[in-house]
Amino acid sequence: MVWKQMTIEKTFDNHEDLNDNEVGFLNDINQLSELGYELENFIHQETSDSDGEIINEIVQLITEHENMNRNYHEAYKIIMRNKAKDYELLIMDMNNQKVTLHYQVIKMNES
Repeated sequence: MVWKQMTIEKTFDNHEDLNDNEVGFLNDINQLSELGYELENFIHQETSDSDGEIINEIVQLITEHENMNRNYHEAYKIIMRNKAKDYELLIMDMNNQKVTLHYQVIKMNES
C-alpha cells in the first residue's frame, strides 16, 4: 500500500460583487454634506445684511467648521470604499478553501 495525497481548491460560493454595500453609507455622507452646505449658505444669507465683529466671527467660524466637515466627509468616503473592498476580498477568501485528501493506493492482484 502506498499513501498519497492530493490538494485541491474548492469554491463554495460564486463571486458576488459586494461594493454595493458602500452605496448606502456614501449616500448618507453626501446628504450630510449637502445639509452642511445648505446651513452654511443660509447663515451667510442671513448675515449678509449685517456687519460687525461678532457677525464676522460667526461667519468665519461657520466657514471653517464646514470646511473641516467636508474634509472629514471625503476621508469617510475613501475609508468606506477601502473597507468595502477589504470586506469583499475577505468574503472571496472565505469562499475558497484548500482541501487535502489523503488516500491509500491498493493494487489489486492480477491473476
